[in-house]
Amino acid sequence: MGVNALKTTTKAYAAGSSQLSAKTANAEGIAVTASDETTLKGDNGGVSIGISGGSAGAAIGVTNISKDTEAFLGGRAAIDTAGKTKISAKNQESFVNVTVQAAGGLYAGLAGAVNVTNLSAVTKAYTGDDVSFNQADKKGSDVTVEAKHNIDKMTSAVAGAAVGAGALGAAVDIGTIRTQTNAFLGENNKLHTDGALVIDAADHMEGISTNAIAAAVGGFGVAGSVSVYNFGSIMSDSDIAMLSGKTSKDGGESSMDDWVNGEINKSQTGNAMGVYQTDALTDVKNKLETEFQSETPDMGEKGTLAQIGNGSTVTADNVRIKADDKLSVSNLMGNVSAGGSAAGISVNVVRTDTLTQTKTGENSSIRSVGDVQISAGSDHQMKSDIVGASLSGGISAQGTEETWMDKSIVRALAGTGSSITSGGQTAITSSNVRSLDAKLTGASVALSGALNGAVITADVSGSSEAGTGNGASIDAEEEAKIEAESDTKLSAKALGAALGTYAGTGTGVALSSEVAAKADVGNQTAIHGKNTSITAKNTPPLEARVVSAVRAARRKSRLSRMQVSV
Repeated sequence: MGVNALKTTTKAYAAGSSQLSAKTANAEGIAVTASDETTLKGDNGGVSIGISGGSAGAAIGVTNISKDTEAFLGGRAAIDTAGKTKISAKNQESFVNVTVQAAGGLYAGLAGAVNVTNLSAVTKAYTGDDVSFNQADKKGSDVTVEAKHNIDKMTSAVAGAAVGAGALGAAVDIGTIRTQTNAFLGENNKLHTDGALVIDAADHMEGISTNAIAAAVGGFGVAGSVSVYNFGSIMSDSDIAMLSGKTSKDGGESSMDDWVNGEINKSQTGNAMGVYQTDALTDVKNKLETEFQSETPDMGEKGTLAQIGNGSTVTADNVRIKADDKLSVSNLMGNVSAGGSAAGISVNVVRTDTLTQTKTGENSSIRSVGDVQISAGSDHQMKSDIVGASLSGGISAQGTEETWMDKSIVRALAGTGSSITSGGQTAITSSNVRSLDAKLTGASVALSGALNGAVITADVSGSSEAGTGNGASIDAEEEAKIEAESDTKLSAKALGAALGTYAGTGTGVALSSEVAAKADVGNQTAIHGKNTSITAKNTPPLEARVVSAVRAARRKSRLSRMQVSV
């Protein structure tokens, strides 16, 4: 077993009631900066060979990372400078985990490879309450408050292979990613600058690649590959139960192992596996409930937040408040089982539950010579390729499943009683984009009986919201715009095939999009502009394709199902 465990705290700050000044003619300004860059690499593997009988081997790779990176000014701090002011917190991760295990024996082989990745990252740049900027001379250049989290590379590769008279190959890849990225001014801040005010919270996870491959060849072969990744929320009870082999069924306990064992026993060769103990793998799966869980960030608001606090006043040349969330995941999975009888399963589950918000607080005030931009955006891209095949001289069974659940929420809001005055454009905009490209192929071939199931499920919900609270006011010399946009693109293609004397296959695709796009203005709100627009746009293009094929000498059954709902 290989374990990478890292817990870091990085903070740069000026404590409460501090006074920071840089007023000379050539002053560059004031900077408070905290950064943490993490690079980890894990390689785990092994080979087990039994000449006279059988062999068993397990390779486990675990990466636990907990990070807290903050840059801030304490309450009642005072900043005065003719130059720029920057409060910046940055977190970055790059890691590669590779776990490979092989086992072989004349009689039986058992190989298990498990990768577990847990990341908890807090990134915050902020000010406390009652902080003042440039109140003495009413000057100053650009003010930037930025919190940025970035995963520039995350690769997980798992492979398990077994060869023997009876062979079991398993590959499991599990990830829990929790992030909190906040950039904000606290309550009752007073800020003046002759330059721009930029408040920017960005959480980018665009280089994530997961791979799980399992193979088993023997008198009977069983291969299973499982990938479960969670972004923005901890594992659900059902996820944990499945991975730890403890799901409730009819008052008892069952698991994916029960299904596999059932298929083996149908060939009446299941007793061959009884002589090999798998305590090591069982222990690892049970520990997933506790030791390997990601910590939950508990400071500030969940997700990605850019904000001006309640009661704060801002005077600037132009103002940009932006929260930006990006996620890109690529998944490759496969299993091959072959033998006198064979069973295989591939399961991929990705869950995203993120909250991206840009807000101006209640009774806050913004006065800008130029434009005011309040924007929140989320862009989630999921690509998946899954292949499963079972080949047998007797009985063959294959199950292949892909599931994506995304319930992310995006909000851009001007608070109750807030006021915005701009010499240019005022825009409050939200954008929530989700895209799925899934391809799944499952095949079962046997001289006797062949069973196959291939299913893709995508369930997208959440919202994109832009607007104002009650009693807010917007006065723009140019356009005043409130716009909420949701764009959901789901494409899924499933192919299932079964060939045998007796053959059956079930192939299905179910795509669901229930996303709300809302642009609204609160009661007693006043909006003035050369042009004023309030727009909500929802675009849910969904594409589902299903191909199911059965070839049987005696009896066959085929079920194809396609469901699309908006």
